Amino acid sequence: MPDDTALPSGVPFGRPVLDALGAHLALVGEDGRIVAVNRAWIRFAEANGDPGLRATCTGADYFRTVSDEAGAARVAAGMRAVLAGDLEEFEHEYPCHAPTEERWFTMRVTRLVEDGRRWLVVSHTNVTRRVVAQRAMAAELRESEAAEGRRLELASLEGISAPPASAATARAFGAVALREAAPVAFADLAERYGALIDAAVDARAFGGRERVAHDLRLLADELGFMGARPRDAVELHREALAHRMASLSSARAQALIEEGRLVALEVVGNLASYYRARAVGAAARTPLGESAG
Repeated sequence: MPDDTALPSGVPFGRPVLDALGAHLALVGEDGRIVAVNRAWIRFAEANGDPGLRATCTGADYFRTVSDEAGAARVAAGMRAVLAGDLEEFEHEYPCHAPTEERWFTMRVTRLVEDGRRWLVVSHTNVTRRVVAQRAMAAELRESEAAEGRRLELASLEGISAPPASAATARAFGAVALREAAPVAFADLAERYGALIDAAVDARAFGGRERVAHDLRLLADELGFMGARPRDAVELHREALAHRMASLSSARAQALIEEGRLVALEVVGNLASYYRARAVGAAARTPLGESAG
């Protein structure tokens, strides 16, 4: 059996030490051939694609074996750099999934020199728990950052859409918020506006942005007809996002925020165009030398 083969002369440890180590270990000579492996290595090879121990046990050309793996050029170059003494050690993390489970391993290569002879000590360690934990932490961080982004977005819109100092002041300047002046219409507009943000997000992948732009122009014209101001458009935006983002995944919520900014700018721009067109029309209807007022 390969695990019974005596270790090469000059190796400063015996087979009991090699077999006692839990990591999958192989000793590779200067020519790239495996000269010894431990029991953990053999068990893993037998269970994972090399039951005949042809490619991964004593006598096999390990440089050729790794040339068939993902990242082969980097792995082979790293191993040779360690053998030459250009690197102290080389590490390579790679997936090795089983049909029923996710698995990740770290390959670590170090150099062993004794009496002028050189070997590579190659170990493979299961790091699945660490990889999965890091991925979960990264996802949690992304979710936290997305949540903070949503909070800041809504907070900034709250500030922009804040009403005047008092209702009396608002009425005096004709600036009563659309939400207050026409609450039922405002709720309907907010729902339609939110649906248009959803449609704009979907249009990224499936097309149809021209239709969204057309519907946004119609919505802005309706706002203008009702005497809405840019602040009312921003309030619609804030209402639509707040209603939708509470129950969405972080990815979808982030997409709504990003596309929603463009939609908000488009609506405000369309609303300004509506008022400019109305002002131009009024001026055109005013006889020369008379006041438009």
